[in-house]
Amino acid sequence: MTNAGITAEQIDLIIVATITPDMPFPSTSCLVQQKIGALRAAAFDIEAACSGFIFGLEIAQQFIMSRTYDTVLVVGAEKTVLNRRLD
Repeated sequence: MTNAGITAEQIDLIIVATITPDMPFPSTSCLVQQKIGALRAAAFDIEAACSGFIFGLEIAQQFIMSRTYDTVLVVGAEKTVLNRRLD
């Protein structure tokens, strides 16, 4: 956001691509919305594994091209889950 010169107040939509959310509700995008202070932004998550971020960019592009939203924040985030063998 800093590099793009965009403030939280300018964001219209937040899309988060993740298949490893901390919890199913509230969505990770809503947590991002609250943390950055984008109080007027709509927000939703998509789950599409490795291609999720690319899908998020495509969805954002469609919202911008249709003039539904002007400024969309797309976040791709995963957390590492360690598999431990229990003996």
